[in-house]
Amino acid sequence: MSGSNVKSLIIYLSPAGTTRHVSQVIEKKLSELGCEVELYDLGKKEGLTKLNEKVKEGLKNCFLWVGTPVYAGHAVPQITDFISSLPDGKESFAVPFVTWGAVTSGLALDEMGKMFAGQGYTVLGAAKIVAVHSMMWRSKDPLGGGHPDAKDDKMVEDLVNQVNAKLQDEPTNSLTLANLNYQPQEVQEWLKTVN
Repeated sequence: MSGSNVKSLIIYLSPAGTTRHVSQVIEKKLSELGCEVELYDLGKKEGLTKLNEKVKEGLKNCFLWVGTPVYAGHAVPQITDFISSLPDGKESFAVPFVTWGAVTSGLALDEMGKMFAGQGYTVLGAAKIVAVHSMMWRSKDPLGGGHPDAKDDKMVEDLVNQVNAKLQDEPTNSLTLANLNYQPQEVQEWLKTVN
């Protein structure tokens, strides 16, 4: 299966604009690779309406790139609600990605990866990208200041290349989801209590 034969849907929520930036980097790289790409901003009513129509049509042979900021150690509820509402993902693929404010990327990737796998999607990769901390946007020297930067963009482009290459493999194997469970046990337990 060729990456250019699979329609990529990039779905994100981005209150501060950094997850949008990462989504646009992914969109540009996929387009350069000759892939058909559609971008959906869940923060805009128009984007949500169009995406709901697309989901009703079916997502067979689709590739979902789903991005969220990390708040209180988790993906935002609009993103987890969207993943929970997806139809069966057999013959479809997913890559979760998060932007986080240089404190903790939390459990978001692990939770999203498990959700996608539970819906039948083959998870081919994942990414966490440092961004300005959401409580420090007006600070002179915020945590995560200057990010995402050119190195972060390059990391995202490399991920797109690697994932696209995986689509050439038969069978197309999933990422080992245990790799997304990288927080120490005590941090995991604490984050499970945070909303």
